[in-house]
Amino acid sequence: MKKYTIKEHETTDLYQFFADEFDGQWDGERLHVNHEDVKIDITYYEDIFGVSVGINEVSFKEDTIISIEQDLAPLLIVRFIINSEFNLPQRDNISVGPNHLNGVLLSNTETPIEIKLLKGEVIRWIAVRVRIEDWVKIVNGRFTQLDQLFKSKEPWVIAKPVTTLMEKNLHEILALREKDYGHRVLSIAKAIELLALLFTQLIKEDEQGEELGLLQEDYEVILEIKKLLEKDYVNPPKIEELSKMFAQSVTKLRQNFKKVTGLPIHQFVMKERYAEAYKRIINSKDAITEIALDLGFSNSAHFSDGFKKQFSISPSKLRSEMPD
Repeated sequence: MKKYTIKEHETTDLYQFFADEFDGQWDGERLHVNHEDVKIDITYYEDIFGVSVGINEVSFKEDTIISIEQDLAPLLIVRFIINSEFNLPQRDNISVGPNHLNGVLLSNTETPIEIKLLKGEVIRWIAVRVRIEDWVKIVNGRFTQLDQLFKSKEPWVIAKPVTTLMEKNLHEILALREKDYGHRVLSIAKAIELLALLFTQLIKEDEQGEELGLLQEDYEVILEIKKLLEKDYVNPPKIEELSKMFAQSVTKLRQNFKKVTGLPIHQFVMKERYAEAYKRIINSKDAITEIALDLGFSNSAHFSDGFKKQFSISPSKLRSEMPD
């Protein structure tokens, strides 16, 4: 597996490296590589009003890790995944993209991130980088609720859904790339609008009592709980037990767990049970009622209803479609 390591402020150096390594072209704004091992088409507008925008389309011949190291440069980085996914190995293989609950990844440069790109898959995303000091000038006090989070020197990361308005802006930025004039400034303006939409969403959640950011140590706690529930989904520990085990309040655990996984704890456990039930139905001859009981369902009708909601097919119909 290939691995490339960068820091956020060294983006253009990486583009030049790819151009040199794979006989591509980098003119300071557009990177084009058409090599048997990698295909890259990137447009990069650097530091206009303190905002930089990268429009990325990348495909590698083999699985590749992009490792973004911790960087002391005070930047906000927002990655909008368009029609593929980012897999984050360091964060327990959590995936972000249109086929998942979350399609936006927001972090500071104190947060190291590894992104796994699967071989042969075309990955498209738009990355927006803003210097903290310039963002403060741009918004002129409109998002003061976010100041504490953005100025924190602790690593943090937020994953959020892409709204319809965000999606509209993303496609407008893609279309602007092919314009002969005005594309740079208009793209930056659309990127600032994208950030405003995202940050407005964060503020609304803050006003509803949700904690905005997730510090590294809290993130790691949730990943530990996630691993525990993936292992013990038949008889999972109660939320009160988890609270004592990890020395965090019940409320904080609930909020952070949903923030990381996109699901409340109970729904996550049920999803794991149904996934295991699906495997057993297609891979074994065990009776469906037996499978339901083994996985902690006391009512087979309840199990069947929940299974159908999860997979759009009943357990009995799924079993009937399996070859003898």
